[in-house]
Amino acid sequence: MTDPWLALTVGLASGALLGAGYFAALWWTVRQLPRRRRPGRWLALSALGRGAALLAGFVALARAHPLALLAALVGFLLARLVATRMLGPADRTASGPDPAASRRDAEGGAR
Repeated sequence: MTDPWLALTVGLASGALLGAGYFAALWWTVRQLPRRRRPGRWLALSALGRGAALLAGFVALARAHPLALLAALVGFLLARLVATRMLGPADRTASGPDPAASRRDAEGGAR
């Protein structure tokens, strides 16, 4: 791959696909944990498999072109952003108390 634009495009798309697969497998693994007899072993084996697949993809892209690896890292981070937005809590207030509200209460109420 000698064209830098092609390397960036292929790297970005590949990184996004690698990230989507990684986070989909992570989501599936976490959903399976309550059904497993040994959830720790299940989680460790899943992490090993996901990490190996991700590493193999990044190594293949690095061998193709250094810019492809850089773009793949960006694509992976974009996939992470999308996954956390899609699979995060639907109601952000349900995830815990508001730190600013706790600070106001400690200082003696709202100002």
